Order: sequence, then C-alpha cells, then structure tokens
Amino acid sequence: MWKLAYPASSAEDAFELCTDGMRRTDLRNRLMNVKADYVAAKEKFQELKKQNELHLFSITNIPAGLVANDEFIGLYDEKIRSKKSKARVIFSELMRDVDRCPLCGKTPKPPTLDHHLPKSKFPILAIYPQNLVPVCHECNGLKGDTFPTLETEQILHPYYESIENEQWLFASLTENETLTFNFSVQAASSWDVSLTKRVQNQFDLLKLNERYGVWASVELSDVAETLIDLYNRTGTSGLRNHLLSQASSRGRRNRLNYWMAVTYRTLATNQWFCNGGVLELLAFL
Repeated sequence: MWKLAYPASSAEDAFELCTDGMRRTDLRNRLMNVKADYVAAKEKFQELKKQNELHLFSITNIPAGLVANDEFIGLYDEKIRSKKSKARVIFSELMRDVDRCPLCGKTPKPPTLDHHLPKSKFPILAIYPQNLVPVCHECNGLKGDTFPTLETEQILHPYYESIENEQWLFASLTENETLTFNFSVQAASSWDVSLTKRVQNQFDLLKLNERYGVWASVELSDVAETLIDLYNRTGTSGLRNHLLSQASSRGRRNRLNYWMAVTYRTLATNQWFCNGGVLELLAFL
C-alpha cells in the first residue's frame, strides 16, 4: 500500500485529449454538453477524498438523453488505453516511474490501470486521471467493481494516502509438515479505528495473506541452498546478520511493509530457523 506521485494531468486535460479531433462530431458535440457535469463530478471527488468520504459519492449516470454511460466509458477504452490515440499520453504519464503495484507491492511494473471508483458504477469518472491507478492484474481482478458504501470499506488511494511511516505488516513462520508464512495487519500506534478497519478490509479483499504467503515460500525456496551454506560457514550470528541485511535493503525507500522485507525480518527473528532449523529447509521444500 504505497503512495504514488499525484498525476500531472488534470481532469480537463484528459477531457480535451479524448475529444479533440474526434471523428464522430455528433458524439463530440454531445460530450461537450456534459463537460460541466464531468468537471462537477471531478470537484465532488476531490472534495470527498479530502475528507476520506468517497463512500458518499453517489452512483452517477451521465445526464439522460445526452451521452450514454457506455459512450463515456468508451473514451477510456478507445482513447486513454489506445496506443494510437493522443490521449494515450495520460496512460503513459500515470505508468511512468511506477515500478510495482501500489496495492500489493508486486513487481515488475504494473500492466494496467484500475478505476478507484469503478467505471461501471461511476462512468463519468472513467477518464478522470485521479481515478486511474496503476495496479497488477491480480489486484485489479480481486478489487473488481467493488466500491465503498461505508467509511471503513474505502480502499486507500495511492495518490492521496500513505501508511508507510510505521510498520503494520507482520508475519510468523509455522513449522509443521510444511513451512508456512502467515501475514497479518497490526495497527500502528497512530491509527484510529476507521483506518485500522480500512487497512484490514483492503488486506482481506486483495487476499494479501494468501498471496504473500505463496511469494514468501517461493523466495525461501530460491535462496534455501545459499542460506544453508551461510549457516554452515558462519553459524547463527552470520545467518541472522545476513537476513537482517536483506530485510533492510528490501525495506528501503519507505517500503518498511514490503512483503519481502517482512519475510526476511521474520526469518531473522525466528529462533528455530536461525539456530539450525535452516538446515531442514530442503526437506520442507
């Protein structure tokens, strides 16, 4: 759940790029007639987001008889996403310098844009840059067309919110028939009840415990032989120092809660693992 740079392009920029040079003059004329409604929706979005009250944004249809909802949504598919359109510059700008999904931390660069408030429910926001967030396909699919109806259901918006100044993501390692990582949210001291519920709801919606658990197991499998060799050469202290170093390097640049940093931090603080349990890795994997 990382913060992203606020988009440079405005709502008006996106509208102009999507309508300029449009071959269907009838559609362009009708779109111009609803531009004021689009700008008003943008202003309402900004007003509510400042108060963390996007759940109060009413499901909005385009004014009847002017532009169909599907026609406005089509501007996103045919203009913002199209590599042949001038409006593609909006897509490129939003993707620029984003090296991982801000919702889950998955690398590499996110391949798609998610509508923070879904375009199926809020078509008038379909091309609004501040409603378009780079994400991975898995987060995009899991989030789907869900939208908040309560304050605590609001997904954190990467352009406006950050919770990376304190650790809130933790994990434990369970040794049974298999080694299992269990990730969980632990509210930071500065959080209020609402933020705690929002983060937990987002964590559950995006299935981050399950996904992080799988990724952590794959990472451990990839480095198992290296860790075993390190333990045999340097013992507990050498292994723990290495794990802490890995956690530190992966947690830089305000990524304290990056799943890989938490994975290595968990291994470094696990007494069983650092006192010889590492030697059993190959049997578990």
